[in-house]
This record gives sequence, C-alpha cells and structure tokens, in this order.
Amino acid sequence: MKRFYSALLCCCLGFSLAAQTVINGIVNIYTPVSSFVCDSSSLIVGNSTGFSAGDKVLLIQMKGAAVALANNATFGDVTNPGNAGNYEFNRIESINGNEIRLQFALIHAYDVAGKVQLVRVPEYDNVIASNLTCKAWDGTTGGVLAIDVAGTLTLQGNIDVSAKGFRGGQVFDTDIPGNDETQYFYPFSPALSAEKGEGVALIPVSQSFGRGKSANGGGGGNAHNAGGGGGANGGNGGNGGLEYFNTPGSPTPGTNGIGGAGLFNFSAQKVLLGGGGGAGHTNDNVGTSGGNGGGIALIKANAVEANGFKIMANGADVVADGTNRNDGQGGGGAGGTVLLLASQVTGNLTLELKGGNGGNCLFFVQSQIIGPGGGGNGGKLAISQLFPNVTVTLNGGQNGIANQNMANGAQPGQTGSLLFPLLSLEEGTLPAGPMPDLGPDVILCVDSTVVFDAGPGYASYLWQDGSTGQTLAATTFDIYWVEVTDSCGNTQRDSVLLTGNLLADTQFGDVDLCAGASLALTLPGFDNYAWAPAAGLSCTDCADVTIQPAATTTYTLLATTNDGCVLNDTFTVTVVPLPELTETIEFCPGGSATVQGMTYTEPITITDILPASGAGCDTIVTYILKFSPVDLTFRFDDLVCNNGQIDLHYTICNLGSGPAPAEVPVTFYYADPTLLAASILGTYTISTAGLDSCASGVIADVGDQMFPDGAPPGTVVFSVVNFDGSLPTPFSFNDFPVTGIEECNYDNNLDDLLVEFPVSPVLNLGPDVILCVDDSTVVFDAGPGFVSYLWQDGSSDQTFAATAFDYYWVEVTDACGFKQRDTVLLTVSLINDTQFGDVDICAGESLFLTLPGFDNYTWSPAAGLSCTDCPDVVVQPAATTTYTLLATTTDGCVLNDTFTVTVIPLPTLAETIEFCKGDTVFVNGMAYTQPGTVQENVPAINGCDTIVTYTLQYIAAPNASISIKCVDDINIATQSGTGPVVVDYALPTFTSDCPCPGVTLNLTAGLPPGSTFPLGETEVCYEASDSCGNTASCCFIVNIREALPCDVKVIGCMKYELLEITRNAQLEKTYRIRVTNNCPNPMTYVAIQLPDGVTAVKPANLSVFTTQDGRNYAVRNPNFSPFYSIRFKSTTDSISNGESDIFYYTLPPQATPDYIHITARLEPQVFYEAHLNTFNCPVLPEDDMRPASEARETGPAAQQLRIFPNPTSGELFADLSEWQGQQVQVNVLDSRGAVVQSLDETADFAPQAIRLPSALANGLYVLDMRTADGRRQAVRFVLQR
Repeated sequence: MKRFYSALLCCCLGFSLAAQTVINGIVNIYTPVSSFVCDSSSLIVGNSTGFSAGDKVLLIQMKGAAVALANNATFGDVTNPGNAGNYEFNRIESINGNEIRLQFALIHAYDVAGKVQLVRVPEYDNVIASNLTCKAWDGTTGGVLAIDVAGTLTLQGNIDVSAKGFRGGQVFDTDIPGNDETQYFYPFSPALSAEKGEGVALIPVSQSFGRGKSANGGGGGNAHNAGGGGGANGGNGGNGGLEYFNTPGSPTPGTNGIGGAGLFNFSAQKVLLGGGGGAGHTNDNVGTSGGNGGGIALIKANAVEANGFKIMANGADVVADGTNRNDGQGGGGAGGTVLLLASQVTGNLTLELKGGNGGNCLFFVQSQIIGPGGGGNGGKLAISQLFPNVTVTLNGGQNGIANQNMANGAQPGQTGSLLFPLLSLEEGTLPAGPMPDLGPDVILCVDSTVVFDAGPGYASYLWQDGSTGQTLAATTFDIYWVEVTDSCGNTQRDSVLLTGNLLADTQFGDVDLCAGASLALTLPGFDNYAWAPAAGLSCTDCADVTIQPAATTTYTLLATTNDGCVLNDTFTVTVVPLPELTETIEFCPGGSATVQGMTYTEPITITDILPASGAGCDTIVTYILKFSPVDLTFRFDDLVCNNGQIDLHYTICNLGSGPAPAEVPVTFYYADPTLLAASILGTYTISTAGLDSCASGVIADVGDQMFPDGAPPGTVVFSVVNFDGSLPTPFSFNDFPVTGIEECNYDNNLDDLLVEFPVSPVLNLGPDVILCVDDSTVVFDAGPGFVSYLWQDGSSDQTFAATAFDYYWVEVTDACGFKQRDTVLLTVSLINDTQFGDVDICAGESLFLTLPGFDNYTWSPAAGLSCTDCPDVVVQPAATTTYTLLATTTDGCVLNDTFTVTVIPLPTLAETIEFCKGDTVFVNGMAYTQPGTVQENVPAINGCDTIVTYTLQYIAAPNASISIKCVDDINIATQSGTGPVVVDYALPTFTSDCPCPGVTLNLTAGLPPGSTFPLGETEVCYEASDSCGNTASCCFIVNIREALPCDVKVIGCMKYELLEITRNAQLEKTYRIRVTNNCPNPMTYVAIQLPDGVTAVKPANLSVFTTQDGRNYAVRNPNFSPFYSIRFKSTTDSISNGESDIFYYTLPPQATPDYIHITARLEPQVFYEAHLNTFNCPVLPEDDMRPASEARETGPAAQQLRIFPNPTSGELFADLSEWQGQQVQVNVLDSRGAVVQSLDETADFAPQAIRLPSALANGLYVLDMRTADGRRQAVRFVLQR
C-alpha cells in the first residue's frame, strides 16, 4: 500500500519547553466538548482560548454510566458503564473558532451527555514541579492533572489533586425533621433525607436525596440524623451510621447512607474521579456535607526525582470537631486515580491515594447516639513498575464514631487497588481522516479476475478509470488507484499493481457422495493452499485432502504460487442419505426371536447395513423386537345398585404393546374356577376395539342373571377375561388359549370381588286393625327407602288409605331390585262415636271436658289444655282454638273428634285523670304520684266482666309561659401573669304562669358564681323550667382580660412572654416569664441565659421551683449547658399540648440585660430558643420597697385597676368603681418610666374615659393610679393608632 499525505515537521513544538523549567499551581487548560463532527476527529468545544495547533491534548469522559433507579437496595448499581472513564491523548491539527480538529483518529467512543472535556497537556524536556495541582471538578470541567515530560520530572513540592474529584453531597438543615425514613431516594427533601454524593452516573434531581448510593457516590443519611455513605473508586465506600437513638434503645435499620460502589477496579483504560461522600441528615445546624473525592493525575516522564515528596489524590476527610455534633455527619470522599508512567524513580517517593475519613458525631449528652459518616474507599493506582523506593498508600478512610465510641453501623472504606505494570497511556497513532487500503500488489492467473475494495464509510470514490463505486473488478495487468473523500472533505489515495502468470486454472467439479463415504482430491503445483470450510476436510492447507462432509457442503479453494499466481475454485459435495427399511418381530415373554443368526429373548431394536448390490448406496435395516401386543386384565371396580337394578363397574387393560381386538368375552363364577367346580353366573361380551392401555366400563342390570335370589353376606364373585366358559371347572390357564385371541400371560386374567349390597329397609304394615263404627279411614304405610310400591289394587304410593273391612297387601322393590311383600287385616268394632260440640267462653274463663271408656287419648294442640293424654281435661285457651281428639281402645277401636272453643274478648273503658306534679291521685284505693296507666276489672251481672283503663298525666297548660333574665356581661382586667380570677355574680331572675307550682333553674354552660374563671371570654348560660314543661334560657359573658406582656416570641410550637419586671428595695430586679408548649412532646427543661459571671439571687441552686399549677422543677443556678444560665428542669410531669407555666428569677442590681436569651428543650431532644426584649418593659416597684402607705394590695379582697380596650387607638376606659367616691391621681408613664400625662379624677361607678395625648407615639405604656390614702395600682397597655 502506498499513501500520499503531507508531512508535518514538528522539530520544535511551541510548548516543548527548555530544560529545568519550573512549574507550579494549575498548568492545564480545560474546556467542555459539546459535540463531535465529521469522523469524530473534529470537536466543538466551549472555548478554544489557550489551545493551539500542535498542542498535545487529553480527551476524557467524566460521567455517563447507567444505573438502576428503582427505590430499593439496587438503587445506584451500575447497569452499564457506557463510555464513562474513557480517555486518550491526541494532538490538535487545526482550530477554527470553537471547532478543534485532531491529528489522530479516536481510539474510543464518547458521549457528550456524559460530560466530555478536552484538556491541554503541557510537554517539557525537563521540569521542576513545585506544589502542582489541578482545577477542582465543577460539574463540567476540571479534576484532572496531566503532564508529559520527555526527560526528568524533579519534585520540589508535592503534586496534590486531593479533594478535586466528584463533589460530596451538600448539607441542608431543617426545622421539621422526619423519623425512621428508609427510602433509597427522595426529591429535594431535607426533612426526610440528605443529598447523595456525586458519582459517575447522572442521577435525576428528583432522586438526588436519600440513602441509596449514586454509582460510586455515597448515599445521603435519612431522617433522623443518619450518617452519609463514603465515596468509592475501584472498591466500595463504607456505609454511614444509622439514625439517632437514645441508649439503651436501638436505631431503625435501613436509615443510613449506603457507601458508593466500586468501578473499573482493574482497568487502566478507564480512569475515574473519586466518588463524593453522602451528606449527613441535619436539623440542628451541626451536620456536615460529604467529603469530595480525589482527582485524576496522569503523569508521563522518563525519570522522576522525588526528593521525598508525594503525589497525592486523597479523598477529603469530613471534619466534625467538638462535642456538640448532634446531627448526622457526612461520609468521606474516595481516593482518586493516579497513572504514573516512568522508566526510573530516584529518591523516596510516596504515592498517596487514601479514602477520606467520615465525620464524628460526639455530643455532650452521652446517651444520645447519632449517625457518623462512612469512610471513603482508597483510590486506584496504575504504575509502570513497583520501584523499591516508592511507598504506596491506598488505605480506605475510617468511619466516624458516635458517643460511647460506637460506630452505630458506620463502616470504613475498602482499600484501594493497584495495577502494574502500566505499559502505556492511551494515545492515538492512526492519522485522522480517510485511509483507503487496496492491499498488496497482485499477480493474477490466466483468465481470472481480482476485485479491489476501497472500504466502506466514505462520502465519494474515484478510480483511475473514472468509476465511482466502492469496488473495482480488474482483469488487465496494470496499476490501479482510488481516491476517497470523507464527509469533512478530506481526501486520500492508494494504488496497487496487478501483474499476470501463465499457469492455467484447475477446477474440481461437483460430486455426489453416499452418507459416510469419503472423497480424495489432489491439486499439485501450488505453493499455498486454503480449503474452506474446514468441516469434513482432513486438511485445510494441503495439496491432497480427504473430504467426508456430514451434510451437503460447498467448498472453496484458494491456491497461490510464490510468484503471485492465484486460483479460486468452488465445488459442491452433495451427501446422498442411505435408504432405510424397518421390520417388526413380535414374540411372547419367555420365547425368543432370531435375527441375522442371533437369538434374542427380550425386546430390542437392532440396526444392520445391507451392502448395495451394484451402483448406489448401502441400505440401513432396523429390526424392532417386541412382545406380543395383547395381554388383557379385567378388574372389578364395584357392584352398584341403581334404581332397582345392579350395574357392574369394571376396568379392562391391555398390557401388551399393540391394540386389542374389537371385543372379548368375560365369564363370571360363584367360586374360583381354577380351584373348585364353580357354576357360571353369566358370560358377557365387552368392547375393546383399539384398546392399548386401560378403559373403564359398565355391564348394566346383571342382578336377574347373576343374583336372582340375592347375595348372602360373604359372597365372592370371580371373573375370567378373554374366556367364554367353554372349559369345565376347575381348569388351568395352561389349557388356554380356548378363543381366537392369543395372549402371552393368562395368569392375570382372573379377578374376584366380595359382594356387599346396601342394607334394604324391612317392610312392615304393622298388626291387624279393628276400626270403630263410622270411622272413615285407616292409612297403612309401607315405609320409605324403596324404589317402587305395588298394592293389592295396583296403586304405587308409599301409603294406602283403607275404608273397607278386608285384607290389604303391598309388594316393594329396593334399589338393587330385590322384592318384599306384607299383608294386614282390617276389621270393625261396635263402639259408637262420642263428639264434643263447639262452645263460647269469656276471655280468662275455662271449660271442663270428660270422655271415659277409651284406653289411649291424644288431645291437640296442647295450648290451653291441662293435659294432652287424659280422659278429663280443663280447656282455657288465650284465643279462639279448634281442638282435635284421637281416642283408641286396646282392641283397635279408633275415635277422631274435632270441636272449636271461641274466646269472647272482655269489654273495655278508658278514662284520663290530670294532676300537678307533687299531687297524689287515688284509684280503687291505691295512691299514685307519677304519670302512668292503671287497670281495674269490673265484674258483670250478665255476660263478661269489663276492664277499665285509667291514664294518669300531668296537667298540660298550652298557653302557659316562662321567662328568664341574666345579668349583663362582666368585664374584668388583670395584670399580666395574674391568671384566673374568682368571679361572683347574681343568679338570673324568672317568672312563670304555669297553674302548677315549682320552677327549676339549671346551669347549662360556664361556671357557677364564686368560681375561678380562666383568662379570656367564658359564656355562662342558665335554663329555667316550670312544672308545665316550659323552658327559657339566657346567657352572658365573663371576660377576664390580662394586660399584654412586655414582649412575646413564638418559635415553632413554643411561646415565650415577658410578663413583668419588678424592683425591690435592694434594687434587685425580678423577671416573670410565661412559657407555653403547644407541642405534644413534654418540655424537659427551660434555660434562661445569665450575664457572664452572674448568679441569680433566687431561686436558690438545687432548690425546687413549684409553679402555680403545682408542677415541680429542679433549679440549677448557675447551669453550663447549653449556655451559662439558670435552668428549670422538670422533675415529674411537664407542660405540653398548650399548657403554660410562669417562671421568675431575681438578678442582682448590677445585672441589667437588654434582652433575655431563653431556650426550651422538648423530649427527646428538640430545642427552641428566642430572645425577649426588656427595653419596652417598665420596671415596677415591689411591695417591700414602698412605704406602708404605698403597699400594693394583696390577697383575695385586693382591689384591681381595670382598663379597656387594650390595645387602644387613643382613648382608654378605666374601671375605678372599686374606689367609688375617692379622689385618685392617674398618671400615664412611657416605657422608660417618664410621666407623659397626669390627671386628677373622682372615682365613679361607671368606667371613666381617659383621652391620650395625640402626640404620643405607638408603644408600651403604664397607667398608674394612686389614692389619697397612698394605695397604688398600675397596669400596662399598648397604644396602637
């Protein structure tokens, strides 16, 4: 082959640098590849700046593996690595804008959807490297360091691409974490799971959270607080720790992030960034992201002077210091990939590709165990040889630990992998563009043809004769050339010389060959032979071959001489099948058959070959030896009685090898005919046409012939099949055959059956009957269970009604056809009938009847009778009844009588008596005080008694009415934190015009007077009801208004209120704070931050603080967790579900905080913190710092100042009724305590209006009221215009 293309002189490449060049930092240039064009040797890149023609470049695909995406344990398993990890070196041919054409054809395939990047690779003669690294992977480019050093690479610092690889999952905090989550993926859902680490697969955003791995990226920890899995490279990353739990409990399995999966463990043809670790699940802002994986370092140098430095591609550790890590921690990143191709290494060199460590989750509450991060897998190293002065570290990262040194399911990463020797780095060598190849020059035999093929895949072809096909058939000795053009317009040409040889062709003709025969062929005179196909050939490269194909085959022969003569021959060998014959020979067991002089006693198949008498093929003869085809057996199945006949059920089988005759006889005996002189019961013929196995059948109605007189118990019947009964009994089967159907085995032709017919009922018409005079009928019953009946008159019913004196008989037939007969005599007796007449009686009365002279009595129905089998009965029915009597004598006389007793209902009267509640009514001498019904029986003079019904009821007054009036609404204002208030009020008044005295007043809603009313509005309702059943109701509102707190903060389900600040004579301030827990889980403690170094004056340390509702809290003063504070910790129950407690503490005079930092912890470990402002809260004096004349009123009788509305828009109403008639001074103070308005008022019963100055700004104010005798009240209010 001769090629024509221009040469490129590369004596001095522009970026081949002089000796001892010093490099550091990032030396590569990166750009993404968006598409491949033409023959894939032209790339469209994101930016060609920094690239030049002649540059050495690295083409590498970072992602693109396909993974399983089902929500189960297979999630993230690589199902197809695709082109991920493919890489190769090339050179730039030319650059046109952002299109870069390469010099060499690509070795591998690439998919731009898998993040393909082009990296400029600097080339050096000799170079000194100091702290060399690469751009971090950003999801599109980076993560790769590649250099080519022709001479010596001298290290004066480390080469480090650690943590430059796939990115770890990012941590996201949540305020509403879930629990016990075990799914493998979620959409963006920090409440349920954490983000997976990045890997070689493109995971959809909707599945980027959750514990499932992301190919070689670690899975994120699931709620609640599980750890992330470690990243992977060639091996597996470690699983993260399970979710949070409190010892001695246990975590929910299947919540931890799964470690990444190892890929391409023993391949230097694919390189991979270290996988990122999964993030830990976080809800307290102390979780961590997963560690980044290590990057890729591709280093080619003739020699390396290490000088004790390192080449590193470690995965990132997850740093989680301290003991406040009560969140899931991230998994460590996997080590990256290093490919080092060098001839020698001097000095000590360390190659470090460690997996990153998972994060620890130590917490100061030792019982709480949280999910640490899993360790990252060690990286992958490929090196040209194992140099003695090179130390390799491929350790997997350690898993993090939780409290009590527990791993909680977290695992270390696996050790990385080592591959050597690395013989080369993937680099293209074939020129890009078209490369036609017509092969070597050809010497053609006389009269032959050669077809030249330029190869497929080109846009156009042009041969020397102007033809444009892919192939050209050549017969003339000449030079032939072709020019091809690819889709990018690039052209290339190749030529070949065709010469001749005078050796004549030799050809084999087609031939027919008997199957199994062979054919010898010879073709001398050539130097090289190629026979094909090889099947059936003794040799494929010889001059002499023996051909013996198994089937018809077309063979080709290519024979050549050393001087270039070529012979192509094709011939077909047709395989002729041998003719076949088959013969069947039958014989009985114990007998024999002879074939070709051999004797056989068992069935067998024999194959023999008969030689052909002349031309043609031999014949294959097959002899089939088998036993005689007939061997009959007959088996009793059952004797079945069916509607008056006996059917015999049987099974007949042919055990022989061939079909049975059309029919065979079966003879039945009362005894074994081979042992006794047995009489024949019958001979029957049954059909067996074509029978070659078993068949069932029925011989119908055998009873009359075989069992004319029935069958006594123990009767046995015998059968002989294929026998007509012609031999006298006893006989021997050695005397057979006696019919035209010959069998080989007669011993199995005998069978027997024990006859067991069903037991028939016994016919019995009973004794003879004597009938009384005029009795009409006697019914005789033959009984059930027979299939037919026949009476003396020809009727066929089960019963017979007899009226005449005579003999009566019946004949019955059972299911088997057996018959029975019975007879009875009917005669007459001279006793006359006796009959009772119909009668009427009053309801409740009775009737006495007597009938002597009979021996047996049957009265019916029994209802209302004193006796059913006596001659004398008392009849007292509840309703009209028809009775029957059957009386008989011992000599058979029968009397049937029927009569009706009619019951006449008693007459009734009704009367209504009305009375008032509380009155007494007398009926028939009895006293009644309640409504009801009373009955009285009035005796009759003639006829039946009368029943009188009295209805007793209260007097109804349809026009009566009742009214009720409640007091007006009650409004009471209290100070913040005062809580419920005792309220007394007057009961409602009512009037009624019911004629009956008595009115009842009931409380239907709210609380009675003198009760303690809660804050807010309480509706109180009463209902009045009079004796006439009339009702009326009324309601009013009791409104207890508490002054607004100084500051309120609502954090989640927790509410904090600063109610009041007071100051005593020692200038110590007391802070009152109400805490409300709206969560279902109880509050463990509340902590209030103290100024640094300050201890609260009270409550005392280690004392017990009891709230107004009786709940106890242990006091720590001071406390040091979660910050310097005073802490109230529940000792029994605590607040939850909307409950509140008020806490107060006193600080020394020097402590004046601008705000109060407060934190509550809820079970099991949920924290809510807030800051309450103090600058809007006026400081009020306490009682113990005032003169006696200014002491604040206390106790149940203390008077209270009430104002409304609060907040107000500018006008207040003050309730001064408690001080009615007294002179009072009213001052309005701002939040700093300055007086902004002062009024002198005479207290009145009605609320008094106070109009605030229009210049006052919105905010918190205090209304301070003082009496002439020095008493003082103050209440806060809010101005909001």
